Amino acid sequence: MYEFYAGCDTHKEKHFISIINAKGQAQESFEILNSPKGWTNSLNKFKKYPKILIGIENTANYARKFSKYLLQNNQKLKEVNPVFTGKKEKPIPVPTKQIRLIRL
Repeated sequence: MYEFYAGCDTHKEKHFISIINAKGQAQESFEILNSPKGWTNSLNKFKKYPKILIGIENTANYARKFSKYLLQNNQKLKEVNPVFTGKKEKPIPVPTKQIRLIRL
């Protein structure tokens, strides 16, 4: 079982990431550049959370290199189909799309 979950909404130039704990409480949200420097910044943040699972929406392959980098650094990933993150549902109070990624 994981203690923390991260959801990553990927875009061509930036990725948006939110982290929650197993109870669904928001821990932090941040954005990174889709570049080696941005990936390193996110890895440093992920390392603060023990037993974290990272859900990544791989729209148009924007997350391909980022995912490879995280796997090479022993992070646990789950690819999330973008079709499922666009579902209509009741509002969620904190970073909605990233949280939907995590909940899948």
